[in-house]
Amino acid sequence: MRTGPRLRPFRPLISAVLSMALVISVLTGLIAFPGPASAASTPVTKVFQYGLDGYTDMKSAHVKSDSADDNYGNLTFLGLRGHSLTDLVPFFYYNLSSIPQGSMITNASLELTNGIFGNGSPNASAPIAVYKVITDWDESQIKWNNSVAAAIYDPTPVSTQSINGYGIGTKFSLDLTNLVQQWIDGTSTNYGLMLQVGEWTGDWTRAIYSEEHTTAQNRPKLTVTYSYEPVTGVSVTPDSLSLVWGGSTGQLNANVHPTDASNKNIQWTSSNTAVATVDANGVVTPVAPGTAIITATTEDGNYSDTSTVTVSEPNANLSNLTLSQGTLAPGFDSATTSYTATVANSVYGLTVTPAVADATATVTVNGNVTASGMPSHSIPLNVGDNEVTVKVTALDGTEKTYKVTVTREAASSNADLSNLTLSQGTLTPTFLSGTTSYTATVTNSVYSLTVTATVYDPMATVTVNGTPVTSGTASQAIPLNVGSNKIEVTVTAEDGLTKKTYTVDVTRQDTASTSPENEGETDGNGSADTGNNSGSGGSTTPDHSADKPDTEKPETEKPSEQPGEAACTKLTWTDIQNHWAKSDIESASELCVVQGPSSDKFLPDDEVTRLQFALMVARAMKLQKSGEAAVLESFEDRNEIPGWAEAELAAAIRAGIIEGYEDETLRPNVKINRAEMVTMLIRGWKMSAAITATSFTDDADIPAWAKGFVAKAAQEGIIEGRSGNRFEPASTATRAEAVAVLVRILQDKP
Repeated sequence: MRTGPRLRPFRPLISAVLSMALVISVLTGLIAFPGPASAASTPVTKVFQYGLDGYTDMKSAHVKSDSADDNYGNLTFLGLRGHSLTDLVPFFYYNLSSIPQGSMITNASLELTNGIFGNGSPNASAPIAVYKVITDWDESQIKWNNSVAAAIYDPTPVSTQSINGYGIGTKFSLDLTNLVQQWIDGTSTNYGLMLQVGEWTGDWTRAIYSEEHTTAQNRPKLTVTYSYEPVTGVSVTPDSLSLVWGGSTGQLNANVHPTDASNKNIQWTSSNTAVATVDANGVVTPVAPGTAIITATTEDGNYSDTSTVTVSEPNANLSNLTLSQGTLAPGFDSATTSYTATVANSVYGLTVTPAVADATATVTVNGNVTASGMPSHSIPLNVGDNEVTVKVTALDGTEKTYKVTVTREAASSNADLSNLTLSQGTLTPTFLSGTTSYTATVTNSVYSLTVTATVYDPMATVTVNGTPVTSGTASQAIPLNVGSNKIEVTVTAEDGLTKKTYTVDVTRQDTASTSPENEGETDGNGSADTGNNSGSGGSTTPDHSADKPDTEKPETEKPSEQPGEAACTKLTWTDIQNHWAKSDIESASELCVVQGPSSDKFLPDDEVTRLQFALMVARAMKLQKSGEAAVLESFEDRNEIPGWAEAELAAAIRAGIIEGYEDETLRPNVKINRAEMVTMLIRGWKMSAAITATSFTDDADIPAWAKGFVAKAAQEGIIEGRSGNRFEPASTATRAEAVAVLVRILQDKP
């Protein structure tokens, strides 16, 4: 290489061309407007080779391991050698400043030409590692010791490529795309690159012509293809910014147009740094009260936009004040410092949410620090006036106090009922809130009732026989003994002191007063399939009380005939003439299974209790009444079993038709669901449960204890699904469904 300075005869021409291009670019930018992202720009290819189009701003040299202190910057070739005794390592540098910063490099390749030696090495490819040089170097001073031994390159290769290049005049190329992209992005400073032969056994040598070679086309050539999208404008947001002297900073954002512009570098400046300063990221710092114009200018195209920054002195005003309960009077205004509010007696506390106008100010509520815009701690309220103090302290120490007087009203002493009703029987006299004593009479067949009490004051509470109930909602079922039953409804006013008790004396008639004419499988309200789809049912299982309903005790009526009496006649009722179960109901009457609650009404869609269905099954099976009722004594709710049903029920229990629950109750008057009904029926006929899933769409909803019995009943054609082929195991069974499954099993297995 040369020892003297290089001549650059074409530099003035290049400078003139670049200057003209810059003028054209500026003039074009003056009439360009910000807009959406433009279409992809046309790729540009530039070739960097010494002497080509006047380009001279490059350098190269090689260093030698066995001549570590020698410089070889004056040769016309560069050695690239991997040898056990001697290594030759070339360095290259190209000035790429003519490629705009931010350009997308799509390809960059360094083409080298093999020169005067190297033919003694093998005609084979060797791994060539490309290293990024990280320190500037002088081609007239570079040596092995100051470049490789004392490394001026990043020890991690940018890439390793397999190269042959055998023979004089052979050209080979190295891909430098990623490295050039780093240089153009500015993520790495361009100090050039170094090549080194990787792992190699023996001698692999190539002689590369340097830029001093007389044949221009053989000189090292870097070809770069890139795309570049020029900037067309910039906009700053927000266009105005309010800050407080001594307070926090503000953020401005510069949006360069188009969004895919290659160079989005911005320079920020302030028109008045005595008021506000701005850093390279658009962060504005308030310095003193006043106004400053912050300008963002693009590096590409010199486009600019501004934002007006106003710095104000600290203040102690609130911008808003709200209460979690009640309403401020008058409505909030930052200049008004005194307010009132009223809340009901039921409000025992509230929170206050203050918002400061100056973000640097602090605020306390009743002496407790509260974050601006956040609720305060809960403030307890006494009956009467409660003063709440909100104090704002500005950054400079200025204070301002807002006061709110919250009045909590006294508690109500109203303990009246506005209504009182019974589920059975009629109050005498008619209810009036001022009347506290009532009577009612029900038939012997009514074993329980519920009371619905509605308070006049929604803040009052109510109990029925000492048990709290919800106003307007029915109480739990109250069992009735024959004779007088006293029910007390007590209302406690909001003040917790005033109480008022209403009494109802309910008389349940004895058996001499009423003669039951209905069978024991009535009561309820349900729905069944239409057409020929009959309902299905189930049976109780003692180990699964969570799957059973637990409702109030309904009335259970004594049947008019018992098994073993004269054969029954087919009956018909007016309310079954168009019912899907008409035929089954009439057949059941002939079989002495049912007789109906009255001579003209069967009530096919009423629900069935566990006791009623157990007796139906027992009659259908023609079980003899058990003379021993001792089996009933083991149940905790023994007293809920009517005397007339004891013998038949005892027989049903001994036959395994019905069983008790885990809590040792029988729950005879609870409505039976479909899963229980089918289980009870299949078990009564001593049929084995099927070991399979059912075909019902809600098979997953059928309890495990009932699934085998339901599957068996479906296989035998005893049950069918409801709408959508759903079994609905938890739905209560109707009288019509109970009769239908009994008739079917009797016809199939008499």
